[in-house]
Amino acid sequence: MPITITCAYCGKQFDVKPSRVKKGAKYCSFNCKKQDTYCGRFVRSDGYIAVSINGTYDLEHRVIMAKHIGRPLESREHVHHKNGNKLDNRIDNLEIVGVGEHITKYHASSRDNTKWTECICLYCGQYHQKLIIEVERHPHTFCSRKCYIEGRKLKLTP
Repeated sequence: MPITITCAYCGKQFDVKPSRVKKGAKYCSFNCKKQDTYCGRFVRSDGYIAVSINGTYDLEHRVIMAKHIGRPLESREHVHHKNGNKLDNRIDNLEIVGVGEHITKYHASSRDNTKWTECICLYCGQYHQKLIIEVERHPHTFCSRKCYIEGRKLKLTP
């Protein structure tokens, strides 16, 4: 015998089996559950937090820094996590650094060269360094986002 309950998101009444009520059914549809529980932020596969702003996703640490300085960040400005924890986006843990400084000052000394390999860009033919694990996952390598986009137009990857 179905039980009538009210959706926690839209307020619509709907019937469910008693076993679903025991399991905690609160929503009339998956769409209502998603709308009610999704907060607009998630952890990406590279460990950074992405947040939804006006329908597009941006990196949370860059959004926080841009609000702090009162202007949008330029593409050549990187935001470095001082303690190395990508999830710690407190303003006192973040600092703006240039691209070159970010790599040489903060990450070059800790780089394990046994984890990197030299690759050739499928679009422009330039040599570049990639993590071996990334090459194993995606053997068709490009040196930049621009080359990737152009290479996809020419269907250089399967």
